[in-house]
Parts: sequence; C-alpha cells; structure tokens
Amino acid sequence: MCGDAVVSVANGDMSKKQCAKVLFQYAYLQPFFYAVATSGSLLKFLLTGDDDDLKKDASISIFNLNSDAVPILGDIYKYAVTRMAYGEKQMPQTTPLLGDIQREINRISKEEVTLQDYLEAVGYIGLHVGLGYNSKAFGSIGSGFGDIFNGDIEKGALKVLGYTDNRAKNITGEKKK
Repeated sequence: MCGDAVVSVANGDMSKKQCAKVLFQYAYLQPFFYAVATSGSLLKFLLTGDDDDLKKDASISIFNLNSDAVPILGDIYKYAVTRMAYGEKQMPQTTPLLGDIQREINRISKEEVTLQDYLEAVGYIGLHVGLGYNSKAFGSIGSGFGDIFNGDIEKGALKVLGYTDNRAKNITGEKKK
C-alpha cells in the first residue's frame, strides 16, 4: 500500500497530504496496533499502569517497515531491531514456532542431556511442526481455566485467550522482564 501511494503521488493521482496519511497509517499505525495486540502492552498498562512496554512498542514500530507481512523473516528483522535498540534478547511474539524450536534445541544442547530431554524435544517439534498440534497451547488454555477458578481471573483470562503463562504474568505485573 505504501508503494502504491508513492507511485500515485508521482503519477499525480494522489495529493502529497493524502500520501502522508496513507504512509502514516500503513507504515506506522497498523504495525503499532499489531505490536500492541501481540505483546499485550496496552493490557499491561491498563492493569498495572506500567507503560514501558507500550513505549517500546511505539518506538520499535517506527522501524517495523511492514515486516509483519513476511512471517519468519519479519520476526528475524524485528528481533535484530529490538536487539540493536534495547539490547534485549526477546524472542519473536508473532511466530512462536521460532522460539519453540530454539527452546527445544537449547533443551538438547545442555551438558547433561537425558533420554527424556531428547524424547520431549523430538516429540514436541514433531507434533508442532509435523501435525500442527501445539500441545503447550492447549496446556496453557487448560491452566488458564484453573487460574480463573482459583481466583486469578486476569491471568487466567489471558491464558484462555491464547497468551502464554510468561506473557500473562508479564501483562498482569506478576513478573518483571
């Protein structure tokens, strides 16, 4: 859309003001909304008053360049930008498969690896990649219902909606990054 807007201005089909609006909307605003939705930073701000993640989403969205349109490469690009800007090693949130693969590789890369570690890594990746079955997501949803019944309604609701336990704890303020 951004490229079309620039071409339209060059062809005289669109004013510069309209082009600026389109560029702002598609190059910054939509990536910002997507970042806020996937990181949970707005929910964290509303629940805890902590606006650090929201500020980070706003600043990183400047450099997003619509990288969300390319699933795996976009996540690698956003990881690099976040690493350069904040020095954080934060796994991609939009394609959890990358983080899951790294986690399973780390599981079998430690000094003392057990047969159980191998079986869990191969089993999880086999189910997740081969069949599209994410057993951890179902476990998170189930534990979310448990959290709700035990009185931790905010964290439980987030987990039922698909957030991981770590992200739900971060949003509700139980865990500091």
